[in-house]
Amino acid sequence: PLPSVAFVTPHKATYFKPLYEAFARAQPEGWRTVVVWPEHHRSEHPLESLTPSAANLEIRRVAARGQGRTFLPGADLVRALEAALPRLIVMHEYSPFSLGALWFARKRKIPVVVVTEVGRRNRGFFSRRTQGWHAFWGRFIDGIAAACPAAHEPLSGRSLPSVAIYHAMDSRSYRPPERKTHSAVTFAYLGQLI
Repeated sequence: PLPSVAFVTPHKATYFKPLYEAFARAQPEGWRTVVVWPEHHRSEHPLESLTPSAANLEIRRVAARGQGRTFLPGADLVRALEAALPRLIVMHEYSPFSLGALWFARKRKIPVVVVTEVGRRNRGFFSRRTQGWHAFWGRFIDGIAAACPAAHEPLSGRSLPSVAIYHAMDSRSYRPPERKTHSAVTFAYLGQLI
C-alpha cells in the first residue's frame, strides 16, 4: 500500500475542499491523501461543493454513532485508518470522532496535527468548557494547522510547530487603496462559517 496522510473530521465544509485538494496535489510522488468522514453526516451544501477530488485522494466514509453533528468513533474508524497506513493524521478540532483518530495515532506512535481556530489570543471568544477541552487534548498533539492567526499559540501552553491554513482573508493584511481610481479592480471575499 502507498504511504498516506489521513484527514479525520466529522465536519464537511466548502472551505475544506480546496485544502484537501491542494494537500493531495502537494504530496510527493507515490503518496496519497485519505479523508475519513462519518457516513451519515449531512450538510446543507451540495455534495459536489464539499467532496474533494484529486488523483491521489480517497474518501472513506465510516459508520459512527451519533446524531446531528456529534459523532462517536467506532471500530470502522480504526479499520479505515489501519487500511490507510497513515504516516501522519490531521484531525479537525477535538470532536469525539476526531479523538478516536488521536487515540489510534498515540497507540501506534503516528504524529498528529490538529486543525483549529482556538488559541491563546482568542480564547475569550470560547466558553470555559471549550477552553479546558482544548487545553487538555492539546497536550497530546504534535503540531497545529492554524485556521486563524490566534491558533498558532495553543491553550495547552506547549510550544508546537504550526502552519497557517487560514480559511478566510486576514483583515489585518487587507488594505484598500487610499483613493479610488477607475482603472483599479477591487476583489472582495464573502463567505460564512457554519
